[in-house]
This record gives sequence, structure tokens and C-alpha cells, in this order.
Amino acid sequence: MRLCVFPWCLSLAATTSPSQQETLFDPCLMLHGCSLQIVDDVLDLTGSASILGKPALNDLKSGVATAPVLFAAQQQPNLCTLIKRKFKGAGDLDEVSK
Repeated sequence: MRLCVFPWCLSLAATTSPSQQETLFDPCLMLHGCSLQIVDDVLDLTGSASILGKPALNDLKSGVATAPVLFAAQQQPNLCTLIKRKFKGAGDLDEVSK
């Protein structure tokens, strides 16, 4: 997965005045941080422990509904039940990782 947010923020900074740069700094930093978190969330669903350096599905095993799961729940309402019970039901992790 390629991150293009950071270069976009840099190019934006290069073409704006110092006062505009100051105004845009926090939103660009937040956007970059959010994009990194989404990549981490996707890797948690699709990666292996050897690649991640931590157990796969770690967030879900901890009961945390990550962005990809929340987005998928908009199209698959059955995931809302799994989210509400924090993925503790039998087969929940298998179901959500499909």
C-alpha cells in the first residue's frame, strides 16, 4: 500500500506562504497520522506476525474495532454484532477477517 499523503503535504507546503504553511501544518500532520493508522489497521487484518512484528489480528483480539472493520460494517451490518461484543464470540475473528 503506497502512502501519498506525506509528499502531498510537502508539495502543498512548498507552494504556500509561511502563514499558510503554519495554518496547514496541524491538519496535514493529522491527515498523515490518520493515513498511517489506517495502513496499520489494514496490515493487522492482512499481515502475518513475521511481517508485523506483533501478532496478526492483535487489535481485534483486544476488542478494538479498527477503521477497515468499521467501514466494512456499513456494507455488512452483521459485523455490528461482532463489534458490539468486541469480537469475543466463537468464530468472530474468522468472520471479520474474511
